[in-house]
Amino acid sequence: MRKLYLLLLAVLFIFISCPNEAADEKIPTGLKIPVDFMGMVHPPYVPTETDKNILDGMNVVWVLNDCSWGNVNPSLDTWTFGDDNSGYYQFCKLATEAGRKVYAMMGYDVGWIHDPALNGGIDVPPNLRRVVKKEQAHLYVRYVQESIRRLHKYVGAWGIWNEPESNPRFWTGTYEEYYHMVWETIKGIREVETELKEKGELAANDRIKIILGAYSPLATPEFITGLLDNPITKQADGIAYHPYGGNSGGAANLYEAFKKTVTPYGFADKIWLNEIGYPTNGAYPAVTPDSRMPSEVMKTLTEMAIRGAVNAIWYHWSDKPPANKDPTNSEDWFGLVEADRTFKTGATSFALFGQKIPGSIYNKEFVKASNVSNGVQYHYFEGSKNDEHYLIIWNDKPSPQNLTIKLPGTNRKVYDTDTSTWPAPPLSNIDIPTVKENLPESDSYTITGTAKFFVWENSNKNQRPEISSK
Repeated sequence: MRKLYLLLLAVLFIFISCPNEAADEKIPTGLKIPVDFMGMVHPPYVPTETDKNILDGMNVVWVLNDCSWGNVNPSLDTWTFGDDNSGYYQFCKLATEAGRKVYAMMGYDVGWIHDPALNGGIDVPPNLRRVVKKEQAHLYVRYVQESIRRLHKYVGAWGIWNEPESNPRFWTGTYEEYYHMVWETIKGIREVETELKEKGELAANDRIKIILGAYSPLATPEFITGLLDNPITKQADGIAYHPYGGNSGGAANLYEAFKKTVTPYGFADKIWLNEIGYPTNGAYPAVTPDSRMPSEVMKTLTEMAIRGAVNAIWYHWSDKPPANKDPTNSEDWFGLVEADRTFKTGATSFALFGQKIPGSIYNKEFVKASNVSNGVQYHYFEGSKNDEHYLIIWNDKPSPQNLTIKLPGTNRKVYDTDTSTWPAPPLSNIDIPTVKENLPESDSYTITGTAKFFVWENSNKNQRPEISSK
């Protein structure tokens, strides 16, 4: 993956120290949550029936695996995309047949592009090869174009390079070299899009979706604006971000800061989250214990959805097998499920959000709230099916607040993401356990930092829920 978490420590403390009160000022209302909001990084290339059942139960639409340059173009004139039974082609085809959308991450460089024979006699040392020089940019463009020709029927979005600000992990060149590569790639993608339309392989109103980046909190505003200052970036369909903020409040603040940077360039409502998540062990500052994961997953997905993110593609699918897990390496601990597909604690929360919120309409102002402290976060969604309505609520302040909550309608129930009442379902059963059903219309609840998820039914969409302090 992708992260240099230890380098982000100072940034995380700045943003986490003040959860998200400033960020809340510009949250939209009447916002339609995309039906394809949910996604997963590194799902299996060839999913088993159990894998498919879990992904379906979580309502995962977007699936991301790298379309590795080294794998599909291992030498200058060699292309190895695979076929119906192998390789990246098989992954894309199976995902599409399952009703999912593939996010193809395009990277990284390959050793053969640094052959002096292709670079005017210049030999780039191996430790500096996370770079595509200006003289090599046409080779990256060529790889992207050929990938589109082979895979466009099965790929929903194309990402241009991951975290170039992470030097030397993902990029060792200059900003100008990176900008040049991206700008040339945008041109190249639009050229191949025209080609496919002229051949009748792409409908006239179809579009190859170009996603800039992705970028982490290490990317400075100056780095991002330097890229976007070129008008050609207006031809992109989105920009990707990784709001690794240590907790939901930190993620919200990071998202808002990034949104502020890209808004003048027309990307305010085009931010793709192609990585977001928490490790449950290891050395990264964002380690989130299993006991906190159900609530943190719920709050993080909520914070991203209400701020208008295009999607939330979770990092990631599975932990390594227990025998291979390094307790100091957080990368081994990001999974929502274990290697044997038993659920970790955050998986059920992810599934509940995925089953209910995508396709709903967010409208915080619809709630009648009185005497509610500014630490209480409450978020109302009008469901898209079964006349359902949803209220997700928690308290950012350390002191609990007792609130009276009135839910007009029937079949009222609440899911509490406290792990003591939040068992993971059996391997073959994605059903969400209900903590408490048949709630009275009005009742008292203690609101803490643990998120509660209320559900009720009412065909009268004008009857508003109410929240008040005792």
